[in-house]
Amino acid sequence: MTTEERLARVERQCMMFKAGFALVTVALAVVLLIGASQDQDKTKVLEEVRAKRFVLLDEAGKDRGGLATTKDGPGLVLWNENGKPSVNLIAERLGASLALSDKTGTRRLNLDTSAGGTVLALADENGADRAGFVVTNFASVLMLSDRNGKLRALLDSAEDGASLQLADSGGANLGFYVFNPYDSSSYTFTTSQMAGKNTSDFNAGKYIGVHKVAETIRGFQLYESNAARTFGGGQINVYGLASN
Repeated sequence: MTTEERLARVERQCMMFKAGFALVTVALAVVLLIGASQDQDKTKVLEEVRAKRFVLLDEAGKDRGGLATTKDGPGLVLWNENGKPSVNLIAERLGASLALSDKTGTRRLNLDTSAGGTVLALADENGADRAGFVVTNFASVLMLSDRNGKLRALLDSAEDGASLQLADSGGANLGFYVFNPYDSSSYTFTTSQMAGKNTSDFNAGKYIGVHKVAETIRGFQLYESNAARTFGGGQINVYGLASN
């Protein structure tokens, strides 16, 4: 190859390099423009989005949340990494309710404002209610249960006063007060309050009574109004209160 031929080859290679560099420069400029355009799109804020349902996905494409309207009202559900519901929130016509669950999907907290008041229920790892708090326009009630679901304590605060009741492992108790039983010239009056649990329902109440006969009373009798039921046992404590 002569010297002239070698120079011509180098000149052609230089021209090819310049052309390739120009193409690379143009491609780089296009990439930068596209990136700038995407950055501008990311900063663009929509004033309003309308839809009937939203689904939130994680990086693996798994459903982790949902927002939708149901027949009861709009609701929000969040799932943990195991696909178990962790948060349930629904807005109903009469109020709202919130439920929180642990990693196994067991409900541990429930807050409800649609039952004529505000109700808060706390459950253990088995889903059994262990504590309940109810607030209405007339009273506030705190209920505590043991691991077997037996009601063990009830604190009631109402307009006519407050009361605290503690129960044994049987899960029920009754406080019964008798006034003037030994006074033969006066009627005998009674007041009572009770708390218990029937299956999954808490029951509590207050009662007053009067024996409209002026006589001396020196005893009492337990009576079951339902002949199909019998007393299963229990403990009765009788004591007197001194009055000045």
